[in-house]
Amino acid sequence: MAEAWVVVGGGTAGCVVAARLSEDPDRHVVLVEAGPDLVAGAVPEEIDADNFFGAADLPSRNDVEVLATRTAAAAARPYRRGRGLGGSSVVNAMVALRGDSNLYRSWGWDDVDAAWSAMALPEELALENELGPIDRALVAANRNARRVPLTRRDGRRITSAEAYLWPARLRANLAIRADSTVERVVLDGRRAVGVVLSTGEEIPAERVVLSAGAIRTPALLLRSGFDTPGIGLHLQDHPSAPLTLALRDDVAADPAGLVIGTFLERDGVQFLPMNHL
Repeated sequence: MAEAWVVVGGGTAGCVVAARLSEDPDRHVVLVEAGPDLVAGAVPEEIDADNFFGAADLPSRNDVEVLATRTAAAAARPYRRGRGLGGSSVVNAMVALRGDSNLYRSWGWDDVDAAWSAMALPEELALENELGPIDRALVAANRNARRVPLTRRDGRRITSAEAYLWPARLRANLAIRADSTVERVVLDGRRAVGVVLSTGEEIPAERVVLSAGAIRTPALLLRSGFDTPGIGLHLQDHPSAPLTLALRDDVAADPAGLVIGTFLERDGVQFLPMNHL
C-alpha cells in the first residue's frame, strides 16, 4: 500500500516537493494549495509574459491579507506573496540570482553544484535590446555589471508550477487540491497524521510537509498547537535600500520594457537597477 503524504502549499517550493515526492510510485501525494489552479492553456496573460508587474496586481494571485512592518518606525502595509500554484514565482521579478556558492559550502551544503544542475527552472539572460536606461547606465559605469538571468524561456515567464508540477500532473499517485485552505495539522500526540481544511474536511496522511511559505507556515504551526519555542519569532526579510533616480530630460524610460535587466554584485551586496516603477 502506498505511503500517504500531504504537501501543504503549492508555491515555489511546494511544487518542487510534490513533483519530486511523487516520482516514487510507492508514495501517494496530495498537494493542497489555498489559491487558484494554474494549468497549461489557462494561464492569465499578465503571468504568461516577459515581465512581472502585471501579475503583481491580480488579487487572485496575491496573498494581500498579510501586513508587515518593515522597520520599527514604519507603519504596517501589505506584504505581497504569491497565491496559487507556483506561489511567488507567479508574481516575482524573475531574477535568477543563485547566491554565493562558497557561502553555501561554508554552511555545510557540499553538493551545491549538483543541486543547481538538477534545477528545472530555466535561466535566460536579458537581451541586449531589452535593457533600459538605468541598466545601460550601470553597464557604462562598472565593467563588472552583467545582464541578469531571468526565469523565463523564449521571453515567457516559467513558474515553479510549469517547470515542476505540469510534467507530473498526470501521475496516478499525485492529487492536486487547489482553492483549499489548510486550517491546522492533525496531531496524534506529537506525530502529524493529516490536515484539516477550512471546510472541516480531514485529509489523513502518514507524512505531512509544510511548504506554505515563511509567513504562512509558522502561522499554521501555531494554529495546530505546536509548542516548540520560537515559532514565528524574529522573522526578517533581507535588508534593502532603495535609491530613487531622476532621469535627464533627454532620457526616456520604457514602461513596457524590462524592469530589471542588469545586476552587479560587490562585497556581498547586490545592486539591482530598476528602469521604471
